[in-house]
Amino acid sequence: MTQQNQIEVKRFDSREDYDAFTALNYSGSKSLLISPQHYLWAMGNKKDSPAMKLGRAIHGKILEPEVYSSTFAIVPKVDKRTKEGKETWAKLEAELVGKELLSDQEAEVVNLTCTKVLQIMEKNEIQFEETEVRYAVPYQGIWLKASFDAVGSDGYIYDIKTTDDASQDGFLRSVRTFKYNLQAFFYQVVFFMVHGINAKGFRFIVVEKESPGVAIYELGDLAMEFAQMDFVQAVEQYKEANETGKWKNFDDKPMVVDFKG
Repeated sequence: MTQQNQIEVKRFDSREDYDAFTALNYSGSKSLLISPQHYLWAMGNKKDSPAMKLGRAIHGKILEPEVYSSTFAIVPKVDKRTKEGKETWAKLEAELVGKELLSDQEAEVVNLTCTKVLQIMEKNEIQFEETEVRYAVPYQGIWLKASFDAVGSDGYIYDIKTTDDASQDGFLRSVRTFKYNLQAFFYQVVFFMVHGINAKGFRFIVVEKESPGVAIYELGDLAMEFAQMDFVQAVEQYKEANETGKWKNFDDKPMVVDFKG
């Protein structure tokens, strides 16, 4: 715990401590923009998936190689549809208890993705000063928290995204779907609260998992204007729900929806 700009700043050394700390984060903000009730549901129904495991492995190998080595284990391909395959897999799980298991194919994707990211970083002379940095800060009577993939020596915040389409059009579709612009704005607010200065900007390193595409993107002014509006709305929703104890759902009265002119 440190003091910065006369506010209390919490820094978390482990992902577990970060996850356990109650605060509004980027992913929670997305749910709040649907409704506060959706936020409560999302917080209580967190599920893992093969895609999420692969994402953790890719981030780990790039950002924390030592943690990756101690956390993940590569296992041979096993046909779990057969009795023999099920028994072999159960034995592997018992031998490697406590580790996340990657198939040969998954490990190949991780290695290829990591190589592409490191190559584009080298080409653009990008160096990370800090990786996997996690903070919580007080903001307008609530706590915000953010987990940064990396902070570069160039003053930018960096986030690594895996995708099937890293083209400009493909990434813009992802921005709209997952509100990546909100993430960029949210993280820059937390960065300012921690350091008392603005980050130079927020960059996404976007890499295709299997095909060759990799690109670095920043978001333009219009995307960030929409992000600011979403951020303000999410903070207000969160504050109101915490103060009143009422986590609202959709309006239960009949509503009219229409196309925008």
